[in-house]
Order: sequence, then C-alpha cells, then structure tokens
Amino acid sequence: GSAAVRAALGTTGSLYARDSIIGSVSQLAGVPAGAIIEQGSNSNGNYTKFADGTMICRFTSGTEYTTSNAQGSLYFSNGANMVYPAAFVSTPEVAPSNKQASGSPAANFQYSYNQTPTGVSVGGFSPAPTARFFPGYIAIGRWY
Repeated sequence: GSAAVRAALGTTGSLYARDSIIGSVSQLAGVPAGAIIEQGSNSNGNYTKFADGTMICRFTSGTEYTTSNAQGSLYFSNGANMVYPAAFVSTPEVAPSNKQASGSPAANFQYSYNQTPTGVSVGGFSPAPTARFFPGYIAIGRWY
C-alpha cells in the first residue's frame, strides 16, 4: 500500500520475478503480456523471442554441401532451402553462416537468397571445386 511499493509494481500491479523472466512470450494488441524471453528449438533450428517483438533464429545444417557448379573462376553449391523454427511477421535480416567441413581444401563463402518471413535459402561459393561446408544462418526480425 505504500507509494514505494506502488511505484515498484507499476500501473498494472505486476512485478516480474525470476519465474516470469523466461517462459512463453505473448502480446495483446502490440503490448507484451507474457514473459520477457522465450527460447525454443525444433528440427528447423533454435529461436529466441523477446517481449519487445524481436526474434532471433539460428541453424546450421547437418548436411554437407560441395561447391561443384562452375561459373567463371568460381564454384557454387546448390542452395539449401531452410525453414525458420518460428515464423517472422516480415522478412528478417539474414546473415548466412556456413561452417567449413573438416579437411575441406579451400575457404568457402556463403550467400543467402529467397528470403521470406518463413525461411531462407543458403549456398556457398569458393575458388575451389571441392570446398565442403554445412550451410546455416542467423536471422533477426520481429515475431509481432
């Protein structure tokens, strides 16, 4: 009932505790209504949702790709079509993050294309025709 307690609780009378920081985030008409941070994973990767609407998705494929398609002095791989573990409301910013395979003969470089709110395609290129890598990405955008 004191002014100090009312100030700490805010206008809703709610106080975040250790058990309400991490859990299911939600929103109602654009106002956060659940926990502050939600983390999850499925076969498509990992995601972290924040109460302010920010979401980060990340994934590295377990399937190895090879740069074997010649184009000029570079070699490209086929692209890996990936679905995000949780959908964004609009197309997120995507940073491809290919992991070079052990013993691969040359460094490879990654690229992304076909970016949508639900997925992305990631490929690699290299000056060597046999560079091997595991495609992946980090995507940052909004879940609401």
